[in-house]
This record gives sequence, structure tokens and C-alpha cells, in this order.
Amino acid sequence: MYASLGISSDQVYGDMYTAWLRDTHEKNTPEVKRLYTTTIENGFGDQKILLRRQRLGANFISSLAPLLHQCSLVKLDLHGNMLRDVGCEMLIHVLRDAPQLTYLDLGANAIGCSSGLGNAIAQHKRLAVLILGSEREEAYANQIEAIGAMLLLEGCVLSRTLKRLDLSGNPFAMDGDTPSAGAVPGSLAAIGGAAAGTRVGSASTPGMDTAAARGGGAYGMRSAPRTPVQLIAQLLRTSVTLTHLTLQSVCLTDGGAAHLFEAAGASRTLQHLNLSANGLSSRVADEAGRLLQQRTAVARGGALGCTLHSLVLAHNDLWDNGAAAAQAHRGSLGIGAAAAARPATCDGIGLHNRAQSTTAMTLTPTSSPSKFVDRTRALRDGTHGETDDASHHDQFITTLILDDCVMDDTALYTLCQSLMTNAMLKVLSMRHNNLSPDGVVQLGRSLCRHPCLERLLLSGNAIEDEGACALATALGQPDAPLVELDLVKTWLGDRGLIAIGVALQTNTSLRVLRVSDNHFTHNGGASFAALLESNSYVVQCELGATSVPHHILLRKYKLSEAHLELEALRENNTEVKRTIENFDLQTKQDHSDFLKRIRELEEHIENAKQQEARYTEQKAKLEADLTKAERAHEVDMTYMAERLSVEVGLREKAEAELQQRQRELTYWQEKGPEREAQKREQLAALKADQEAWSSQRKAYRDRTAELQQQVSTLEAAAASAGASRGMPKRRKKSTMV
Repeated sequence: MYASLGISSDQVYGDMYTAWLRDTHEKNTPEVKRLYTTTIENGFGDQKILLRRQRLGANFISSLAPLLHQCSLVKLDLHGNMLRDVGCEMLIHVLRDAPQLTYLDLGANAIGCSSGLGNAIAQHKRLAVLILGSEREEAYANQIEAIGAMLLLEGCVLSRTLKRLDLSGNPFAMDGDTPSAGAVPGSLAAIGGAAAGTRVGSASTPGMDTAAARGGGAYGMRSAPRTPVQLIAQLLRTSVTLTHLTLQSVCLTDGGAAHLFEAAGASRTLQHLNLSANGLSSRVADEAGRLLQQRTAVARGGALGCTLHSLVLAHNDLWDNGAAAAQAHRGSLGIGAAAAARPATCDGIGLHNRAQSTTAMTLTPTSSPSKFVDRTRALRDGTHGETDDASHHDQFITTLILDDCVMDDTALYTLCQSLMTNAMLKVLSMRHNNLSPDGVVQLGRSLCRHPCLERLLLSGNAIEDEGACALATALGQPDAPLVELDLVKTWLGDRGLIAIGVALQTNTSLRVLRVSDNHFTHNGGASFAALLESNSYVVQCELGATSVPHHILLRKYKLSEAHLELEALRENNTEVKRTIENFDLQTKQDHSDFLKRIRELEEHIENAKQQEARYTEQKAKLEADLTKAERAHEVDMTYMAERLSVEVGLREKAEAELQQRQRELTYWQEKGPEREAQKREQLAALKADQEAWSSQRKAYRDRTAELQQQVSTLEAAAASAGASRGMPKRRKKSTMV
């Protein structure tokens, strides 16, 4: 527990407990103390501190930081608390004083700009994991903007031990690719005209030199302004340890993402790259494909290239289908072109003018959705398949996550062709896209020949029974490698479910099967259960939310259509709501700080009053004790005076007696014969006196005997006299009778 970190129980239940009460606004009660004890016992381990979501603030950190000086702390996880910038600055001292620390998680702590954190990271010799990312739904998400991110990333660039960096949820890359901060790579400038639907800040300036495009030259040069994106690119190029980089929902632009892909191509250690939920477009997909193509070419030449294994691009419209589909649906429902021309949003970030070339075609209320889709596909053909084409020959990528990317069958066909020759992909996730049964049928055929794919996640796609049957065919292969199959909410029916059950008769690799929220009947479920009984390898099978009646489904479909109609109206209110939420959150935080300060002042006043009352009571008690002590002193002094006088008298008497005894002793020593004769005379006198007393006692005894005899004589005479008086009385009584 905390003893392994050199912390005593007195310290834990002293200042730390008081600081914890202040941060959590709890009262000091036995129940709260038990809660605190449980928190500490669960949070403090062997060389690690795990206190996630415990409402800790700067007060607790200020009391904890001095106790961790030169300790053996290895892991510090404070995710989801309320440290803010003040608490982060205090943790900088912990980071400097804990040389063994390798893991630091400060995500979701309302951190904004911490100037000293980057310097501490640069000087630390063992820190390997740094997590400052937050989810959007977390109450105290970090808000590290451009300036704070630059200070932090400068330290990360200088670090020689950092392996994992997570900055998700921090809006520092909003203007991370402006022309003033450096141009984007030349490859993006070449396709700038073809992909006009990019956001503001993604435009490139071809006239700028390569050094400026790469971030202003080597690290430390100030020849050009630097941005967080350029510093991240510099980190990718120079770091010899970084393996995981997570930049989810950081307001990254297309140009910034392309800049990072170019830097990732120069990295020899990066294995995992996550750029999810940034509203990226097809330009980024092209850059990702170009990166994989370059890596394949380098690998064929026998040189060392990019080592990227996992690429996560979820929640990005990589095929520019989102705006087209939304506009087609609005046109079919009678919504005018003016409403359809409003820019789409993704995660609260404007997608700029990504669909300018598409929205240029005016949509009338009677326009056909199929014609619209055909036209958008015509614009898309041959320009956005570079990612899938590049994975065709790539032998390094093992994880590809394309969730919620508005992916359609055209992109899936290209990906299926890549799976024919790519033998290293293990995880493929395409959840919540626009895949149809035909596309999934082609995917199933490709999986029949793929030897390594272990996880296939297709939830949220309308693959229906045809797609399920194709996947069942892949599962039925003798050497099928699939371990997890996710088909939640994919419009499956009894036929698809039974086909999967038949495939599981011979399959030995599948461990997890998810088919919840589909349209199975009772008979279909019973048949599948009977087929599943013979399979002893599946350890998790989810069949929830099935057997939905038709009238409920019909109502659900109508509600979905109504939801799409209202979506256009909600887009206008999104930014206003977000602003209101941010303002409310800031107001709540300020109000909470204000209340906290008021409570602290009230506590100080109450403590001062209590202390004054205690001092008054102590003063009265001390005065009473003083009076009592004075009285006792007077009594003691009187008693001691009397005792002294008595002792003086006794001393005088004893001295007189001593002198008498000394005189007698002197007399005995000097006149021994006379004293002996005197004693003999006294002895003779005593003997004579004794004889006199003996004779006197004898006379007394004789006199006593004589008197006793006289008494006996008198008693006898009295008895005889009484007897003589009683005879005449008896004679008189007898005569009367």
C-alpha cells in the first residue's frame, strides 16, 4: 500500500485527509473517513498510485507532492480529477523528484496551459507514457490550446524515453497548418485544386521551401513560426522511441494530417497512429495511401522504412460521402438547396467547404436520390482509393480502423482486392458505414483466402442475410482465422443467423460472436441455439434485442426519417448549444471555485472563533488553578510553620535529654565502683521492699479468708432466721381452712 512509497499512516490521515475533504467538499464523519480509507487502500499500490475519477484537486496534490520526494514511484494515474493548471504545476515537482516514474496519466483534469510540464518531460530520464487526452463527454476535459501544446511538445521532442503520447480532445490543432506557420507538403499542393472541399487552414502555399514545409528546419531554429502540428511532425522524425501517437478529436486539418503522414513516413519506431474524429476528408486518405505505397517501395529496395502497424481513421468522412448522402436525402424530402448547402459538422468541428464541388450542383425538391448518388460517384471514381490500393502490397499494417467514415461499396471493393494479397492484417473495423449486402458478399469472398484476419467488426451496416451468408462461408473454411465477429444491428434475419450457426459446426477459431439488435424470430433463435450446442469454442455470444415486432420496426423507421428531416435544423443550433454548454461549464467551475473559497473562509472564521473560545476557557481555568494553588500554598506554609515550631521544641527536648544521657554516661564511666555500690544498695532495698510486699500480701490473704468465713457464717444465720419466720404463716393458713 502507501508504505511502499515511504508514506506513513499519520501523513495519510493528517494533511492529506484534510486536503481531500476540501477538494471533495465532504464533512468529517465516520462514513466519509471509511470512504477515504477505501480510496487510499485501492489507489495506493506497489510503486504506483491509481486514483482515477476521485474528485481530487490542487489541495490534495499539494499535500501529496512533498511526500513523494525521491520515492520509488513508477506509475501515477490521476485521470478524471480536477487538478487544473495549479495541480499540474505541483505535479511537475513530483515528476522531477520521482526518477523511476515511467507512466503519467493526467487526462480529463481541466488542464489548459502548463508552462513547466514540457521542461520536466524533457529532463526526465525514464518517462515512457504521457497521457493528457480526454473524451468529449468527460466533465473536466483538458483544453490544451496551441500555446500550451507548443510548450509541452517542445519538451516531448527533447525526451529520449517517450514511447506513448496521447493528446486526444485538446483543440490545439485548429490552426495547425496555416501558411504563416509553414506550407504543407508538395504532394498536397498538387492535389489542392482537385480536392477543393477541404477546411479553412488546409490550403498550401507551393512557393515556400521544403525546410519551412517541414516545420521551419531543425528543432530549436526560430527562422519561421512553429505550430503544434509542426512540433509533432518534428517529434515523429527525430524520436527513436515513440511507438504510439493518439490525436483523436484535436481539430486537426487535412493539411496538418497530411503533414503528420509525411513525418510518419520518416519515423522508424511509430507503430500506432490514431487520427479519429478530426473531420478529415479524402485528401487524408490519399496521403495515407501514398505513405503505404512509399513504404512498400522502400521495403522492396531492401531499406528501412516506416514501421506503422496500426492506423485508426475512424469518424472521418474519408470518401466524401457524408455531405453527398445528406444532401441527397434532403433533396428527396423536399428541402431546398439553400438548406442543403449548409456545411456539415463532425464532432463540433466545421468541415469547411469539403463538398464544394458536389454542392455546386443545384438540387431541386424533385431531384432523384439515385441520380445524385450517381453523380457523386462519378466525381469520386479513381481519386479516393489510394489507401486501399496501397494496402494491396503492404505487409506491415496489422490494424485498420475505419469506423464511421461514410464508407460505401466502392471503397470496400478496393479494400477487398487488397485483402487478396495482404497477409498481415489482423484487425479490420468498419462499423457504422454505408456498406450494403453486395459489398459484404465481396468481403466474405476475400476473407476465404485471408490467413491472418482475427477481428472483423461490421456493426451498424445493413449487410442483411446475403452478407451474413457470405461471412458464414468464410467462417466455414477449414483454416478460418477469425476470432471475433461483430454483426450488431446489421439487419440480419433467421436465414443469416442459421447460416452462421451451420458454419460454427466446423469452425474452431471463433471465440466472440455479437449479433444483437437484429430481426430474429423465436424459431430462428431456437435453431441457432441447437446448432451452437455442438460448438465448444465460442465463449461469448450476444443475442440481445431481437424478435422485434413489425409495427415497432415500422414506427422506428418513420422516426428515423423524421430524425433526418430535423437534422438540418439542428445543425444551426449546434454551435450555439456548444457555446452555451461551454459557458455553463465555465460558470459552474467559477461558481464552484467561488463556493469553495467561501467555504474555506467560513472554515477559517469558524476555526478562529473556536480557537478564541478555547483560549478563553483555558484562561479561566488557569486563573482558577492559580487561585487554588495560592490558597493551598498559604495552608501549606501555615502547616509548615507549625510543624517547624513543633520540630524545634522536639529538637530542644531531644538535645536536653541527650545532654542528660551524656552526663549519666560520663558519670558511669568516671564513678564505676560508687555506682556499683549504689546499685547494690538499691538492689538490697528492692529486695527488702519485695519481702515487705510479700508479707503484706500474705496478711491480706489471711484477712480475706477470715472475712470470707464471716460472710459464710452470716449467710447461714440469715437462712436459718428466714426459715423460722415461714413456719408460723403456714400454720395460720391451715387453721383458716
